[in-house]
Parts: sequence; structure tokens; C-alpha cells
Amino acid sequence: MSSLVAFNKGMGVQMAGDTVACGYIHNCTIVSNNSTGVHFDYGYTSYDIRNSIIWGNTGDAGVTCENTGIGLTLGNNVIGGKTVAVKWTNGSCWSIGGNQFADPLLDGNCVPTEGSPAVKAGRNLRNYPLAAELRACGLRPLLVNASD
Repeated sequence: MSSLVAFNKGMGVQMAGDTVACGYIHNCTIVSNNSTGVHFDYGYTSYDIRNSIIWGNTGDAGVTCENTGIGLTLGNNVIGGKTVAVKWTNGSCWSIGGNQFADPLLDGNCVPTEGSPAVKAGRNLRNYPLAAELRACGLRPLLVNASD
């Protein structure tokens, strides 16, 4: 959560699980990596991407999902890939809205500039169940450019 993953020689983020699990990518910027931005693979796993920018990675898709049992939920993201934004096989992909497929207009430090579709495009995750879990652990969810 709330991370920058950029300029790597391989994938930006790869998650895989052989059992039932959940993976969250919230408030992250994953850009300019030398492969797919985010890759999910294996198992009966649920993944959730919200309030994130996935752009300018060299893979064919910004986000890929492969193999059985994967469920992916996307909400309030700016996503792009070389040929498609999201590519999945043998899984399910749900959009809860607010996703944009346009250049996020980032500066040299990977920060959205004036006029970026990412500015004020996020949703407030304060009441999202994961936010309560973070607070219970003594952590505070980061709310950047939240619109509500």
C-alpha cells in the first residue's frame, strides 16, 4: 500500500498463491518497469487494486491475471499497457468504476502533474474494511487526492 514501484528490470509487482489468499494494491504508483506492471498468478486468490496508477510498463498489459480461481477487482485506477490495460485468462475481473485508461501525466519523480486524470480521482478508503484492519495494527491508511 502507498508505494512507488518504478524502473525495475523485471515486473513491477508479481503475486501468486497456491491457497486461498487476498492481495491488495492501494494508493500505489507502478510505472516504467521492464515487463508487466502487475502480474497475478495461481491459486484461488482474490486481488484488489484501488486508487493506483499502473502505466508505462513495457509488457503487453498493465495488469495480467493467469490460471484458475483468480478474482480481480479494480476501482478508481489509471491503467495502461502496451496493447491492453488488463488481460486475464481463467479468472474473473470486476470493475467497480472510476477506472481510467489515459496517460496519467507524471513528472520525472512519478508524481501526477496538473491536468492529470489521476488527480482527485481516487476514492476515500477510510471506511473500506482493510482500512479498519490497518488501524487495528496501529497503522494509518494513506488517503491521497481522495474525492470523498
